[in-house]
Amino acid sequence: MEQETEDGLQRAVIKSIKGDLTQTWHREFSLFSICVSKKRDDLNQWRSYRHNSRGFPIGFNQSYFAVKTNNFPKDKNDFIVPIEYDESINRNHIREALRVGAKCVADETPKDISSTNELWFATKIIESISNGLIGVVLLLASGAKETSYSDEDEMRIVIMNASRTMLKHTKFRQRGSRIVRCVTYDDQLTTGSINEIVVGPAADARSEDSLQLLLQRNEFGNVKVTRSKIPYRP
Repeated sequence: MEQETEDGLQRAVIKSIKGDLTQTWHREFSLFSICVSKKRDDLNQWRSYRHNSRGFPIGFNQSYFAVKTNNFPKDKNDFIVPIEYDESINRNHIREALRVGAKCVADETPKDISSTNELWFATKIIESISNGLIGVVLLLASGAKETSYSDEDEMRIVIMNASRTMLKHTKFRQRGSRIVRCVTYDDQLTTGSINEIVVGPAADARSEDSLQLLLQRNEFGNVKVTRSKIPYRP
């Protein structure tokens, strides 16, 4: 009987999450991410993301992605999230989060609901834990990606908090015909933050010289500039 009760509460939590996920996501949470690849000079990356192979990807020092507590004011939260491409692992992570949430509900809900007040109390517990779980599931989802993208070898800096808290940090920019929300990542770059900048295989022949001058002007003259070795053809 106890197992049936826990299973029923777990179904209630899952139903609540499914019903509220989209609305709660937009209403309650703001999530932003900075996506980077561990691949230094990769043909698929050039084709997909770097201005038709004329871009300038920045090679950051690995220590730059160590978790820092002062990247944001206290009303922002940022996380380093390695991407998991295995669907079964991602599903298991979310199932485990739901299992823990269901156990919390089972532990906190009165066993014998015999009055309207007790029913109201139990409902509020389920709603509260469901909302918390939505945040956990969203954070887990931010580190999940379809298997066919595994060659990207991606990691992300994820910035997430309550929408009402993040609103004062939110800016807007145009992407094509869309208006896109964004935030500024307020971490101070130093000369040790960047290892190198790779010039795209289709970039102009003078790009290296221009980039070196730009770096020197901004006191990053020690950063190595190299051209991609990819024999790219548009």
